[in-house]
Amino acid sequence: MCGACEDALLFLPPVWQEALVPLRGSVAVFAYDQPATRAMVTALKYRYSERVVPVMSGLIARWLLDGGREMFPADGVIVPVPLHRRRYAERGFNQAELIAEALGRLLGQPVVRLLKRTRATRHQTLQTRLLRWQNVDGAFVVAPNAVIDGRPIIIVDDVTTTGATLAACARPLAAAGVQKIYGFAFAREL
Repeated sequence: MCGACEDALLFLPPVWQEALVPLRGSVAVFAYDQPATRAMVTALKYRYSERVVPVMSGLIARWLLDGGREMFPADGVIVPVPLHRRRYAERGFNQAELIAEALGRLLGQPVVRLLKRTRATRHQTLQTRLLRWQNVDGAFVVAPNAVIDGRPIIIVDDVTTTGATLAACARPLAAAGVQKIYGFAFAREL
């Protein structure tokens, strides 16, 4: 990313957004409508360019230093939103995992794959608000052999719009007894 593009980026304030049951809240680093933010997410998600991850990690680090660190429980576990095995085979990686691993390194907190996607879902991008919720409803379960130990969980995704995916991931975790569940995204559609 060029210096001018990076300088033009505006961080979102580190404030929990409205909670979507069972999430206690969610937070994002950037607004998705910023051209550089959209370009990074698009390069990672649709052009399969993992080279953008260090840039995204550096920006997350700056956001954390600017007050974002206070948003995350120090004893929390970071859980990436899982991809369905077919979509993983297409991409060769899970963009949410890459972002979760970067966040985990920056925070010094564990990244644990507690969730499994049980069925392929349509891309959320062009769907209405209602269809986004219906699309991911029941699409996630707690992974076999997952250890739920009562620590807070931070679910990580690349982009959040309605919060449907984060909430769908949180439901099976809450059913398994997790009391504190938060959402984190690199970008939020406003």
